[in-house]
Amino acid sequence: MIRNDISTQMKHNVVIPESTISSNTLLFQFSQFVEQTQKKFERLHESTSRLQEVYTLQTKTIHTLQEDYIELYKVSEDSKRRRLNHVLEEQNHCKRDREYLDQDIDKLFNFCQKMKPQSQGMFLETPHTTRKTSNQILYW
Repeated sequence: MIRNDISTQMKHNVVIPESTISSNTLLFQFSQFVEQTQKKFERLHESTSRLQEVYTLQTKTIHTLQEDYIELYKVSEDSKRRRLNHVLEEQNHCKRDREYLDQDIDKLFNFCQKMKPQSQGMFLETPHTTRKTSNQILYW
């Protein structure tokens, strides 16, 4: 715009008053500034839109991760609880089996104590430690 005015002035040797040139120059500079500002604003708006999309996506991802964590925690807690229950059951079975075994050993020991030795050559060694004695030699 100003360039056109200046080139027109040069071609036609027309003298444009200096106040007009400076006001045209200021107007041109202002229009340039407005254009640059508008472009910057548009880029800023695009960047803001992309950031908003990224933020939304990250927020969804965070919520999904939190839900997954909660689900895994529940599964983990359930798994721990089931495993603990299983171990406790096994422990109770072992304890009960041991009690039965102790009772059987006591019965066998009592039975052997009641028996009269028929032959000095036949005897039974128990590798188990009973409540009465360890490595007890029982005669048949």
